[in-house]
Amino acid sequence: MSLFGIGRKRDERRILAIKIELRSGEKLLPEPLSGAFVTAFSFAEDPTEAAQKSFRAAIEKGTLAKVLPEGFSLPVHQWREYIESQWPEFANQMPAQSEIGDILSSGAVVFGPLIGFE
Repeated sequence: MSLFGIGRKRDERRILAIKIELRSGEKLLPEPLSGAFVTAFSFAEDPTEAAQKSFRAAIEKGTLAKVLPEGFSLPVHQWREYIESQWPEFANQMPAQSEIGDILSSGAVVFGPLIGFE
């Protein structure tokens, strides 16, 4: 290991992001929402695996979920930049750049802020 990370290879893994529509299930969405859109972030081999992981994670939270045909990927080292550009008001509630790789490597799915509708 080198001092200050000099010579350390940058983490080249990519985060896959999948858009999901949520509806109240066993767990109700906050009033007065009847549904919400959310972006789910994970490490996966391909978009199909990312969609499956994201769907299961949403269902495990007690909501009904529908995977939407929208998604993208971003390099893990650009996580914080992406979060701050998309949701600056929620940036402090999302995992830090130093944490996101370990969180997603554990198999977890991280959800962005809900965009609700009535």
